[in-house]
Amino acid sequence: SDLEIWDGSSDTKFEGEGTKENPYKISSAEQFYGFSSNTSFTKENSENLYFVLTKDIFLNNIKDKNWLNNNPKEWASHGDTTWMYQGFAGHFDGQGHTVYGMYYDNYTAGGTYGLIPMVTGNAEITNVNLRHSFAAANNSVEFHMGGIVGFVQKNNGDYSPGYQANVKISKCVVDNTVDFSRISGSLLGGIIGPVRESKVTVS
Repeated sequence: SDLEIWDGSSDTKFEGEGTKENPYKISSAEQFYGFSSNTSFTKENSENLYFVLTKDIFLNNIKDKNWLNNNPKEWASHGDTTWMYQGFAGHFDGQGHTVYGMYYDNYTAGGTYGLIPMVTGNAEITNVNLRHSFAAANNSVEFHMGGIVGFVQKNNGDYSPGYQANVKISKCVVDNTVDFSRISGSLLGGIIGPVRESKVTVS
């Protein structure tokens, strides 16, 4: 197969400068994981960052009909110890590309799961699609999950009153090849998971 399948590693060396004119370019699954698993994002350090996805991404080899039984790689999460982190507050443009094979099996109570696990501030997520993805049963572990965005955290995390985030999500597709149906007793959605005391516009 000539598919570039994610090897499970993380890469945070992006082309570009992270500006609107010259955004950081995510061109591999490794780089996407480096972006999505970054728990050091805060409103202050990420709100002026711009990222674009430059190609379709295969997190697992979904062309293999038996991919769910071949030790699929698990995607990014923010575990229960990261509630003091705020999430990504910048701009992400998938440029119409599709991510295939997001997979979850091992959950942490209170964790957040999704293509971009946590956002805050005035984050803008646009133009990315999720297909052929699967979440295994959660066996009474309670967590938060969304196909594109797992959780919207209010600004300044847990420790300040008020501070609504104002997140915009547009032109994103999560289709019926994405199966979250085995999850019970948790908070989840197709495009977006739970929203904490904030405003979200989905279009």
